[in-house]
Amino acid sequence: MVSLRQLSSWEELAWDFDRMGLSPGRHPMSLVRPLLHEGMISSLQLGGVNNANRLEQGMEVEMAGMVVTRQRPSTASGVIFMLLEDEFGLANVVVYPGLAGRQRELVRATPFVVVRGKIDNEKSGLPNIIASSFKACPVPGLIAEPASHNFG
Repeated sequence: MVSLRQLSSWEELAWDFDRMGLSPGRHPMSLVRPLLHEGMISSLQLGGVNNANRLEQGMEVEMAGMVVTRQRPSTASGVIFMLLEDEFGLANVVVYPGLAGRQRELVRATPFVVVRGKIDNEKSGLPNIIASSFKACPVPGLIAEPASHNFG
């Protein structure tokens, strides 16, 4: 019998995503989180309407996540709405047309991103991140892009 080397955690997760489109019991961001700086927030820190500890209106934050959805409704004047997922939950990101044009590839096609922006939780009561910049999220290896739902 041929002996094969043990897969790394990232290789195992990539294999699961490639074959099944998911990874039972593990989210890709749980393996990416150690590569991020300490000031990076998670969806847990965004809070919600009833969370007394949610981040303050206008606070500058950075969050990394896997892009689950990109929407650009025809009624939104070119604004793109992204849904980022990390190992704890989801975060809404609002991307205005100027930024979407300047960072087109990151906004429209990159599967794992780091978004920098300001918290806006006054209009709906739910926290949104109003994006000011994007960068590619560091990942420990190649993984096929999980299918996101874009502009639909």
